[in-house]
Amino acid sequence: MGRKVRSRWKSLLFLLILATVLVAEVGRVLDQHRWAALSLVMGLVVFFIARHFVGRRLDAFEGAQKTALQGWKWRRVRYEVLRKYGRRCMLCGTTQGSMHVDHIKPRSKYPNLTYDANNLQVLCESCNLGKSNTFEDDFRASASGGSKGRR
Repeated sequence: MGRKVRSRWKSLLFLLILATVLVAEVGRVLDQHRWAALSLVMGLVVFFIARHFVGRRLDAFEGAQKTALQGWKWRRVRYEVLRKYGRRCMLCGTTQGSMHVDHIKPRSKYPNLTYDANNLQVLCESCNLGKSNTFEDDFRASASGGSKGRR
């Protein structure tokens, strides 16, 4: 869906939400049940339009990468990496807090390496968020006593 079309749908959705709120307020002020029923129907229409036109497009566009990390395949590879290297950050050495299994070569640039255990390392949340998808530093060598290297 092009930007102009998406923008038009967002504008239409915004207007429908605004109209729904307006109808609900009129019904509340007038204390009439038919206004409340109309507001409910309009709310359902807004919900289904949002779900059908916006939700699906955004899922396909933005959420596709997230689903790759929610399946059994990722969980299995992640467990194998944690089992192999342990629950210790390979950069700072901490064992406290949340541990992330990091993609050395980022998934955004190398999607074919998503499930490759040779492309994974264990980092604490802070180190992983600092590394982001900007760097491709491999800290596995430094964690085992060698020098820091790049892959």
